[in-house]
Amino acid sequence: MKRFMIFIAPLLIGTQLYAQSPRDTLSLADVYEILYTENPVTDKIRTSRQITDLNERIAKSGWYPDFELNASASYQSEVVEFPFESPGFDIPNFSKDHYNLSVNVTQPIFDGGRTRASKQLEDESGDITEASLKSDLLKLKEQVDRIYFGIMILQKQREIISLAISDMEEQLEIVQSQVENGVLLPGNEATLRAEILNREQQLTKIGHDIIAGYEALNEILGGETPMVPTLILPEKEHWRKPGPMTNRPELDLLAARGELFETQKDLANAGKLPQVSLFARPFYGRPGFNLFEDDLQFNWIVGIQARWSLKTARNASIKTDVLHLQQKNITEDRTLFERQQNAALRRLNQEIMGLEEQIERDAEIVELRNQVAEEKRNLVEEGSATVTEYIRELNEFVRAQLQLELRKIQRVQAIINYETEQGWTWKE
Repeated sequence: MKRFMIFIAPLLIGTQLYAQSPRDTLSLADVYEILYTENPVTDKIRTSRQITDLNERIAKSGWYPDFELNASASYQSEVVEFPFESPGFDIPNFSKDHYNLSVNVTQPIFDGGRTRASKQLEDESGDITEASLKSDLLKLKEQVDRIYFGIMILQKQREIISLAISDMEEQLEIVQSQVENGVLLPGNEATLRAEILNREQQLTKIGHDIIAGYEALNEILGGETPMVPTLILPEKEHWRKPGPMTNRPELDLLAARGELFETQKDLANAGKLPQVSLFARPFYGRPGFNLFEDDLQFNWIVGIQARWSLKTARNASIKTDVLHLQQKNITEDRTLFERQQNAALRRLNQEIMGLEEQIERDAEIVELRNQVAEEKRNLVEEGSATVTEYIRELNEFVRAQLQLELRKIQRVQAIINYETEQGWTWKE
C-alpha cells in the first residue's frame, strides 16, 4: 500500500496542479498556433514569399531602360596612308592609338508580352512552392494530432486504472480483516495483492509511454511547450457535419501548377512576336564618325531596332501543345484527388456516426457493470463470494469505463480528422 501511494501520489498531485494552473494546460488550438509560428517549415514559407517578391522585381525590370558602359584603348601596327600628295590639299595622318568610351541605352517598347508573362511565372512558381510547404506542414499537423490524442488516451487509461487500484486497496483492507478472522482463506488476499501489482505494472508502462508522447510533441513544437501540460479535449459535443468545402494545400498546388502551364503558354506565344526597342549610343573617342579628324571626338547615334527568331516562332506552337497536355494531366490529378478525398470523407463520417452510437451503448454498459461489481463487492464483504469473482466483475466494469472514455476521445479525433480532410487553413 505504501509503495503504491509513493508511486501514484506524484501523478495524482501533478494532475491536480495542472488542472489548477491555466498556464500549464495545452489545447489543440494552442498546439496548432505553436506549430505554425515556431516550425521551420513556416520560416521556409516566409522565405519563399520573400524570394518570390525579389524574383518578381527582377522580372519587371524587363521594361526598364538598359545602360551599358563600354571603354577600350588599343594600338595598331599600321594605319591608312595615302600614296600620293596633292598641292593645296592636306592629307590627313591617322593615329595608331585608338580610344573609345561609349554608353549604350536601350528602351524596350514592345516585347510581345514576355515581361508580363515572366513576372506571372515567378508569382505562380512562388504559389507552387508555398502550397508544397503547406502540404508538408499539414502532414506535421496530422502527426501532432495522433500524438496529442494518443497521450489523452493513455492518460485516461491511467486515470481509470488508478481508480480501480484505489478500489482494490480498500477491498484489500476488508479481505485482510476477514482472513485474520478466518472468514476467508489467505489465498484470497494473495490473489488481490497480485492483481494490485499487475495494475501497478500497467501504470508504470503507461507512465513511460505518456512521457515519450510528451517528448515527441515537445520536439515537434520546438521545445515551446511545458514538459507535461494537461491536454484539453476539444469541445465537439454538438458537432454536426459541415457543408461541402475544400481547402486542401494539395488542391492549391494543382491549381498553381495549372496556372503556371497557362502562363508558360503565353510566354511561348510571345516568342512568335518580335521585340522592338529604341536605342541611343553616345560615345567619345578616336576615331569618330569623321575619319578625317584624328582628334578625340564626341558622336552619337539613335534609332529603333527589332529582333525576331524564326526558330523560336516555329517551336512556340510545339511547346504550346506540350503544355496543353501537361494541363490535361493536372486536371486528371485533381479529379483523382477529389475522388480519394470524397471517399475518405464518407469513411470518416461513417466512423463518427458509428462511434456516437457506440458511446450511447457504452454508457448503458458501464451503468450495468457498475451495478454488478457493487453487488459482488457486498457479497465479498458478507463472505458469500470470493475475491476472484469480485476482481472479474471489477475488471469488466473498468474495461467498460475505459471503452466509453476511449470512444469519446476517438470521436473527437475522428471529427478533427474529418475537418482536416475536408479543408483546414493555417492562421496567416
